[in-house]
Amino acid sequence: MEEGHLLGNLRLLLYAAFDSTASIFTWALWELATRPEYQQRLYEEIKPLGANPSLHDLAKCVFLNQIINETLRLYSPVTINRRATRDFKIGRGDKSYIIPKGCALLILPVCVNRLSTPDNPDADKFIPDREISKKSGDMRDDAYARNMVFSLTPRQCLGSPLAMTEARASLATILYNFKVTPMENAPQPKLIMSLNFNPHNVFVNFQRRKEH
Repeated sequence: MEEGHLLGNLRLLLYAAFDSTASIFTWALWELATRPEYQQRLYEEIKPLGANPSLHDLAKCVFLNQIINETLRLYSPVTINRRATRDFKIGRGDKSYIIPKGCALLILPVCVNRLSTPDNPDADKFIPDREISKKSGDMRDDAYARNMVFSLTPRQCLGSPLAMTEARASLATILYNFKVTPMENAPQPKLIMSLNFNPHNVFVNFQRRKEH
């Protein structure tokens, strides 16, 4: 790879990770502000790590990762652009459709991830515990929540590890030091599409925790 291409990819990686992290962080704060039981549960998880936790310790925080992954699922900030390399059929029976070779595809995870199914009737609701296996109680690698956002292909987003690391560190730092509540009489937040899906009208209050 030529130096110019390398530098271009690095700039794109940093921009994409920063933009995605800002969106994830904003929506996660809103959901936690409006759901104090989740906020307290997350605080209890990160509190023992202290004011300066390591990135390794944050990566092992189960509920912190659940919050971020559920935020990504419900408020996916990215769009995925692809081009069909062959004809293929989607759907079944009378509802099937042929995607022709060469067709440009725009995939919106924020829409796909909110489609309710018999196995997932509450797809449009914020439920962090959906990532816990009911059989084992262990956290599972949920492609529906995580990989759909960053593209489940060999061309998976290079910035995803950086975005996840930044999101963990930012959210843990804020929640360790502050309680977050929704601002009174604030308008309902909205998803606005520009280059990506970005949050709009998200207003919260920060109250410093007395114990710190």
